[in-house]
Amino acid sequence: MNQNELIASLIHIEGISSEEILSLLTTPKDLGYADVALPCFRFAKALRKSPVEIANTLAEEISGNLPDFLLSCTALNGYLNFKFSRENVAKDTLLKIKAEGDHYGKSDLGAGKTICIDYSSVNIAKPFHIGHLSSTVIGGALSRVFKALGYRVIGINHLGDWGTQFGKMIVAYKKWGNPEEVEKGGVKALHKLYVKF
Repeated sequence: MNQNELIASLIHIEGISSEEILSLLTTPKDLGYADVALPCFRFAKALRKSPVEIANTLAEEISGNLPDFLLSCTALNGYLNFKFSRENVAKDTLLKIKAEGDHYGKSDLGAGKTICIDYSSVNIAKPFHIGHLSSTVIGGALSRVFKALGYRVIGINHLGDWGTQFGKMIVAYKKWGNPEEVEKGGVKALHKLYVKF
């Protein structure tokens, strides 16, 4: 059970399920107020109370018996706000990682689904640079994350993608190319021609 599920289980509103409460939990734009918030406006009509009153009542009920992972539960302008205890969440997370080992974070969220990850697709008309390496590393990391979530991952790297840029290179070489300069300068000389195009 994750923190949001635990928070949802703490909130008891007559006629509202924990699943519905869980679906309404949000991350505030300003994390100075809370890590997770529940807007209480949706309950006002059914409970015949103002959102401010609902949030205040819930905050009172929950604040008296906070679980270790929560630092506070407060009400503000119709929102029920929760702040995590960073220390306890970190401790619980590390213990969970130690207990689950290589299985930590794995799930079947993507079971039966396929995702394509496009790795670095080097433009053959330009020199290879660090940006290509970083997108390869990011693509590899994303692939591993999605595999851990149960997705079938297809990695795509368009090696030899001889599209428009290659056509431009040929035209530039035919118009302005000098075989001796290209022989001597290699990719840099070709890149100058490509940019000139």
